[in-house]
Amino acid sequence: MQGARMVRFRFARMMTRARIAAGLCVLLVSQAAAQVPAVDWKKQEAEILRHHRSLVQIDSSSPPGNETKVVDYLKKIFEAEGIPVKTIRAAARRARISWRV
Repeated sequence: MQGARMVRFRFARMMTRARIAAGLCVLLVSQAAAQVPAVDWKKQEAEILRHHRSLVQIDSSSPPGNETKVVDYLKKIFEAEGIPVKTIRAAARRARISWRV
């Protein structure tokens, strides 16, 4: 009989912990969602189009590649926004960019 009580006790304790963990997850997710500002895409439209046009106008066709020009443009934009950037240059005209938001 005592073994069955112990199993019920452990199960109840496990369920209580699971409920507490689920409640904390809901609380954390709701707090994180509350801190994310809404984006007004209409206000951002002019800047988005300006960057799109600039990127399309950069000649990065292959051959010869020229990805470095695109990487330099993106690096300038990201750094202006305070986003750390890492560039990797494989050759004079070949480069890659990585960033973490």
